[in-house]
Amino acid sequence: MVIIDAWMQHPSAEFLADPMFDPLRRWARGHLAGDGVPTEATVAAMDTAGVRTGMLCAWRGPRGPLISNDAVAAIIARYPGRFAGVAAVDLVIWPVRWTPCGSCGAACMILASGRCGWCRGCGTCRPATAVTTRCTPSASSSLTG
Repeated sequence: MVIIDAWMQHPSAEFLADPMFDPLRRWARGHLAGDGVPTEATVAAMDTAGVRTGMLCAWRGPRGPLISNDAVAAIIARYPGRFAGVAAVDLVIWPVRWTPCGSCGAACMILASGRCGWCRGCGTCRPATAVTTRCTPSASSSLTG
């Protein structure tokens, strides 16, 4: 039987130092690894439990990344085949409204920053260029989605 851990975080020092974990630190009576946990310890625990693959998750809190996408990618590169990555996104820039695209009239996602995230129709505004591309909405912007 193949065992896959579908939700795994590898705690970094920044992750463990976050104030939201104060109750956990009190409960552990100082026994948390303040400098983070060595990746080797996580792989050894996986081996002991018979876990072949871990879905290693990045984690972004309200103040920024606690476990960055880059940190997850580095672990995956170091242990090929043992981990698959799950990226974290900044929910502060999540879409707040939809408006017709000035190019094709389909729905354009407008992010909280006011930038265009993506067009459902022509795809002119792609998520990868959301930070540098502004939408050119048509005159009507009552479309919701």
